[in-house]
Amino acid sequence: MLWKATILVSGGRRVSEMMFRVKAEIVDKNVDKDEKLQLFFKFIAGQADTEKMSEVNAELIRPFVTKSAWSYYEAYQTIIWHFIAQATLYEKGLGNKFLNTEQMIQVVKNSTPASGRLY
Repeated sequence: MLWKATILVSGGRRVSEMMFRVKAEIVDKNVDKDEKLQLFFKFIAGQADTEKMSEVNAELIRPFVTKSAWSYYEAYQTIIWHFIAQATLYEKGLGNKFLNTEQMIQVVKNSTPASGRLY
């Protein structure tokens, strides 16, 4: 079931790959007044079928997988959902004031087995 959840979440990988290249500080200054920019992010956000990505509740299997397996899954889905949320905020002209990408990256780094801090 964790593998199925991973495959479904990977449906947002294209969005996260596109959003990772975005210069947030530049977009933030213009997205609230630039309808073409908002339309561009609507296209990007639309690349992920969020309903399909949410079909499996991976939390149900969490007690049955290793901490390291769960940590890698959690990091992967956190990154993907973060960038989908960012694209959706840009689509609505709201900018990046509700998300902190640097903080998300730090949380992901600290929660993977390589950090030595498994919860």
